Amino acid sequence: MQKQSKVWGGNSAAAAASLVERVKSLDRSSELKKQYTPIVIQPHVVGAAQNRLISTLLECNSTQHGGSVFFQDRIPNSRGEYVDVLRFTIDQAIVRGEEKTVDGHISNRSNEELLSCELDSLTDFLIRREIIADRHADLYPLRPLERLKDIDDERPTLALVNRNVAPYLGMDSLGVHLHCYQKEGPIIKLWLAKRAPTKSHHANMLDPTVAGGHPFNLSLIENVTKEAYEEAGVPSEW
Repeated sequence: MQKQSKVWGGNSAAAAASLVERVKSLDRSSELKKQYTPIVIQPHVVGAAQNRLISTLLECNSTQHGGSVFFQDRIPNSRGEYVDVLRFTIDQAIVRGEEKTVDGHISNRSNEELLSCELDSLTDFLIRREIIADRHADLYPLRPLERLKDIDDERPTLALVNRNVAPYLGMDSLGVHLHCYQKEGPIIKLWLAKRAPTKSHHANMLDPTVAGGHPFNLSLIENVTKEAYEEAGVPSEW
């Protein structure tokens, strides 16, 4: 579906600086941090679950081993302080070097495949509980929550998680944005899109010229090229 486009004009760097200050004033990260429990795949923090969802997540059973997908644990952080975390049950077996079994048989699947299967069980569980509506076609790479040093993301992929699940577990949700603009004298005009009224999030709101989630199986340039064609009709050869 092609988005409708419209032009917006800005006129000064002061407006941009004001916007940055506004964003900083809305930052409640320190306050909100207390409402979340880290999700860990040893030795990495990979997400954070809302405390009010913990009891529900602990009820999710694995299709691989029949037990709970998650369990609660206390582990030391970088300062040596013990903190409450949520861990994957199968990750504990991997860390301990125990045999990984599926339906009583030894599995030769990789750790990434085993963890991805657990997240697949979780996806079905969240749909049954009506926490998410359905599966998304895209799968995101589940990676450690670390600050990126540059655009080349070299963090290891630990598993694949459905795009609709990732936000509920505080897991990395990457996307590509393309902003198109034109200059008329001192004025810079941005080409914005309007989201469709049928969108589940932010319907009828303004959007970048092109935007989309970044699935595991596409490079950044491949993805932005695909999204530019789908959303703005930009030919790939451009």
